[in-house]
Amino acid sequence: MKIEDIEGLKYYLQQFREKTIEIINLLEHEEYDKLDEALNKREEIIKSITQIHSDSDVFKGLCVNLKIIPLEQKLNSILNSKKSEIQKELNKISNKTSANKNYNKSFSVDSLYLSKKV
Repeated sequence: MKIEDIEGLKYYLQQFREKTIEIINLLEHEEYDKLDEALNKREEIIKSITQIHSDSDVFKGLCVNLKIIPLEQKLNSILNSKKSEIQKELNKISNKTSANKNYNKSFSVDSLYLSKKV
């Protein structure tokens, strides 16, 4: 493997690390509007990394040195917790909507006509 490839890989892994930290901060501060752009940029960095032909040992060594794996685990943990929070909120909204529909059904009166002759 060429030194230029190693330097390029190290550069992109540093960019990946910085973008991962940025995404973690965005999630912690609930700045979801900026999240899509950061994830797209991170995806571009991943594509750049995959285009570099490297030894797996070199790649693993750089990941360990840059502490990428713990950051990735933290990001996954935060994403899973946010996902479960949002799922709970959606379930609450769904239950409220269902309850409102059922409540309003009981008050709707069927068409009932009374005859004056009775």
